[in-house]
Amino acid sequence: MSNYSTQWSSNTPGYLIFLVDQSSSMNTGYDKSNSRSESAALAINLCIHEICMSNMDGSNPRNRVFISIITYDSNVKEQKSGTLSDFYNSKLREERLTKKMSDGAGGEIEVPVIQPIWLEANAGGCTNMAGAFEIAKQLIEGWNQARPDAPAPVVINISDGAPYDGRTNQEQRCKDLFKQIQAIKTQDGEPLIFNVHIGSGNQCKFPNSRNEANSEEAQFLYDISSVVPDAYLAAAEKNNLQVKPQSRGMISNADARDLMKFINFGSSKANGGDLVK
Repeated sequence: MSNYSTQWSSNTPGYLIFLVDQSSSMNTGYDKSNSRSESAALAINLCIHEICMSNMDGSNPRNRVFISIITYDSNVKEQKSGTLSDFYNSKLREERLTKKMSDGAGGEIEVPVIQPIWLEANAGGCTNMAGAFEIAKQLIEGWNQARPDAPAPVVINISDGAPYDGRTNQEQRCKDLFKQIQAIKTQDGEPLIFNVHIGSGNQCKFPNSRNEANSEEAQFLYDISSVVPDAYLAAAEKNNLQVKPQSRGMISNADARDLMKFINFGSSKANGGDLVK
């Protein structure tokens, strides 16, 4: 096993998979103006746009990363998969937002920006997280067979609760699939799975022991989160995320700002810019 040192490049592109909870509880209010589902979709759309912009080469981005977006409620759907060029040239629509930027004199001003939209917010049904991990496993297996020399794939799972579909033991199934995904060895290292649980309450950030996880939900996330490799420590520090040796890549009860920081951290090998200023 390597140390996650393979460069994400056009010759050896990385693979970034977003798993996005769109169950009914994601309709709950989250920040001042958005629901949890709206905030998750916005964070992913911002991230993909930032990755495209930081990899531009003329009129198109360099294809240094392949991206898949998988949503899950009672069902699981692969919303979109493709290269950066695919995403850049096939947005669903555009939305006008405001972005805070430095005014050059120590203050901030709000500037209107056009934000491409690839993922729409949605909320309804149960939380078939295990089904999403199953699709991710299949995609990673296919990717690894086609590109055995590529960097280790990265999965970022965004949810606001425990997995539940009313039929199966979803938590145990997720734990089993986590182990199965980790067993897909690459030359760069095993696939990385990072989890961010969005909500309110006592936070648990990057614990380095299961006992440090302060709730049953946090302990479950601990069990399905990869140890943060040294190659990602600089990205964590850049986003003001405190990561100790052997910390798991997870946050429980993240607020909207933590969500943005975490996605920026998890996508750092593809993203040359910052989502959080």
